[in-house]
Amino acid sequence: MIRRTTWRPDTCGCVIEFEWDDSQPEDSRQTTPVRGISVCSLHQDLNTQEQYNALIEDNSRKNKVEQMLAELLPELTDTVQDVDKNPVKVLKKPLEHKYLPGRILEIKLPSEIQGKKVIENELHARLKESMKVVVV
Repeated sequence: MIRRTTWRPDTCGCVIEFEWDDSQPEDSRQTTPVRGISVCSLHQDLNTQEQYNALIEDNSRKNKVEQMLAELLPELTDTVQDVDKNPVKVLKKPLEHKYLPGRILEIKLPSEIQGKKVIENELHARLKESMKVVVV
């Protein structure tokens, strides 16, 4: 059965509706954007498919960066169990973040964290994307 979902990513003010078929296996399920309900200034010049693709990319980058920071900064993490009962490091509390013009992710680390430029360079190396993340 075709389902519709409204998605409000935590990376910007966009709201988008997409469809998916629940009869398809979850690991190979395709999603199709239907309409942009609201569009933020970063994505305003994109059509619905481009907006959806950008939202997926931006949200994925933010999630990857948070996971990398959990590995790099153990003092900011707790260890929990994933669904398979394996230990996983997660951030104790969400970090402030926003996207700047050009879809550059700005992550704000607690003031007591030193070496922010070194951390930023490590993120660029791991992401293989220079200048897509700024650490403040």
